[in-house]
Amino acid sequence: MRRYNFIAGLACMILSLVLLDSCSKDDEPEVYEVRIVAESHDHQTAALLTGTGIDNDGIEFLDFCQTLFTTTDNQIDLSLCCDNPQTKLTLKIWVNEELRYQTYGYSRIKSHVYL
Repeated sequence: MRRYNFIAGLACMILSLVLLDSCSKDDEPEVYEVRIVAESHDHQTAALLTGTGIDNDGIEFLDFCQTLFTTTDNQIDLSLCCDNPQTKLTLKIWVNEELRYQTYGYSRIKSHVYL
């Protein structure tokens, strides 16, 4: 009888620890590692990348730029633009090292991506 009580008590304690551990993981938000690659196919007119994870002034570049950041938000907004309407722009977004979004356009790209 004592052995049964000991085993039952031990089982209850293990179950309690497992439940506490699972509750603590739910409280922590998921962290996303985001890598953004922007390209402009016009090497004479500057392009500007703005949006989530980027400084308020944005990143101005001529042909290529890459930026990395981490976020707990589950979505990001980005804008890539160039004054020349004939400039082809390409935008690629990796989330946790997986290519999640890729698009291209001329002069202006706006993207809303769920992570």
